[in-house]
Amino acid sequence: MERWLFETPWWLLVGVAVAACGLLWSGNQRQDRHLKRAGLFTLAAGIALSAVSLAVQTPREICLHQTRRWVSAVVAKDEAILDELLHPDAGLARWNRDDIVAGAVKYADLFG
Repeated sequence: MERWLFETPWWLLVGVAVAACGLLWSGNQRQDRHLKRAGLFTLAAGIALSAVSLAVQTPREICLHQTRRWVSAVVAKDEAILDELLHPDAGLARWNRDDIVAGAVKYADLFG
C-alpha cells in the first residue's frame, strides 16, 4: 500500500484523471450536481496523490539517488563524495573503507 501511495505509477494517475474528467463531463451534460462534485472530488484526490508521490522520498528512491551519486563520483574521481556516501563500517573482502575509496578512483582510471 505504501508503494501505491508514495510511488504512484503514471498509469494510475492517468486513470484517476480520466475518471475525473468523465464524471465532470457526464455531470455537466446531465446537469447533475452530485456527479460534478464526484468528479471534482476525484480530481482533487488525484492531485493530492500526485503531490504526495512527488513530495515524499521512499527508501527505494533514496537508494537509487545515492547509487547514481556514487557512480557519478566514481566517474568524476571525487574522493570526498565517495567518502561521504560510504558507510563508516564498510568493508569488502580484505578492503576497508579507505581501500574501497582509493580502489574506486584507481580502477576508474584503469578501466574507464
